[in-house]
Amino acid sequence: MYQSTESPIIATATNAVQCQTPCKPFFVQSPIASSIQLKLVPTGVVSLDVTPEQGFTQSDIAHHAVIYSNESSRPLSNYQKEMNKAAIALCMKNPELLLQKRSELITMARKKIIDEGFQFKKGKSRSKRSSYQPIKQKKFSKTSQAFRERRLVEIEEKVTDIGDRITFKENRITECIIMSDYEKCDCLKKEIMALKQDRRELLAEKENLHSIKRDVSMCWLWL
Repeated sequence: MYQSTESPIIATATNAVQCQTPCKPFFVQSPIASSIQLKLVPTGVVSLDVTPEQGFTQSDIAHHAVIYSNESSRPLSNYQKEMNKAAIALCMKNPELLLQKRSELITMARKKIIDEGFQFKKGKSRSKRSSYQPIKQKKFSKTSQAFRERRLVEIEEKVTDIGDRITFKENRITECIIMSDYEKCDCLKKEIMALKQDRRELLAEKENLHSIKRDVSMCWLWL
């Protein structure tokens, strides 16, 4: 809840903040002055509007604040659910965030869930992990079973992470098509193709590890 009598939204509009990329027109209801709203016009200029009947409701803000949609058949992970909750809470408190770069909202939501004690698998954020780098294959003995098990767990996490990133980029493509940003669409499609190639390599390594595991088990049966 804002403490001052002047809405930050009004101040932002007064300063004529410029939007980074063209967007569809939409309105954000000021939490302080119910009759004054922030309008983002197609040119990217932020201005004031005084038609409260066109303002966003709380459900509208929640809808546009969601980072990870659940359009695919696969359910959202705990991380994605918490990120959505954090993003919605942040935008409910400060609707101006809807007018900023999406990456800024994602960064703020991630910081919020970390501050609130969210624990990432393996003690670190999947989003900060480097892209997949193939490792040299080598023969494994019975003593390397622990390594294989750890690697299989890592592969499962990486495959899930890649799937999440692909879904996110596919949603961004839809947004770019709506905004006629076809150059960005092409970039996103190339990124998706690279991610799918990484996923294929990971799955191939996973199958190889399972094959080695079966071979080692058979050898020990004959000892």
